[in-house]
Amino acid sequence: MKIIIDLMVMYRGTDDNFMFGSVRREIETNLVPVAGMEIEDSAWKIPRDIKSVTINPAEGYYHIWVGEDEADERERAYQQVQMYKSHGWEVLSCSEV
Repeated sequence: MKIIIDLMVMYRGTDDNFMFGSVRREIETNLVPVAGMEIEDSAWKIPRDIKSVTINPAEGYYHIWVGEDEADERERAYQQVQMYKSHGWEVLSCSEV
């Protein structure tokens, strides 16, 4: 089955806070993810905890949530989204710098 990881990059500034960008990784595997496990990816220095798993048997995928990334500068949030893109993640949305 397919595993889908959606991750949001949040901008937490002094004037406002919002979702700066959203990225997605899709992985085809025979492994079954379980909340509490850790998952590795080349974009991360250390594995991340799988916080929740949603199963969609009709569509044949597991959707896992591993938390969010935060940045306190718009440029840093943009660079974070671009870093994910350079590691093969699909950019779903990205705000302007």
